[in-house]
Amino acid sequence: MKIKPIAATALLLLLLGNAGCRKEELFDIRGKWLFYSGLNEINVLSFSGTPEKGTVIYPYHEDAGMGDYSVSGNTIVFNFISDLDGGSHYFFNGTSISENLMVGTMDFKAPYPPWQWTLEVGGQRI
Repeated sequence: MKIKPIAATALLLLLLGNAGCRKEELFDIRGKWLFYSGLNEINVLSFSGTPEKGTVIYPYHEDAGMGDYSVSGNTIVFNFISDLDGGSHYFFNGTSISENLMVGTMDFKAPYPPWQWTLEVGGQRI
């Protein structure tokens, strides 16, 4: 059986057009999450907005911390400022492991006394 050049070209374009062109799936982090570090600290964060971006709240007590998040594929970035300890900044950069787990690094920066450190952290949906 001989394939005509036009049919072969059409088939090739169809296959190439579908390869790698699926819409990128977003990891939806909306809801409440427990975050834990190697220091045995556990914190609850709440995410609201769209799957792509929104607000993160650290509800340790009223108005304790608020910031924003963004999601691109399975990459997750968020930050917030906590009023509990003089305006410390928290920056997370990580990835989704599954629908209910994420891991990454959290950078902490405090204004007074000045300190900064980075920890490996994990988050689990609750």
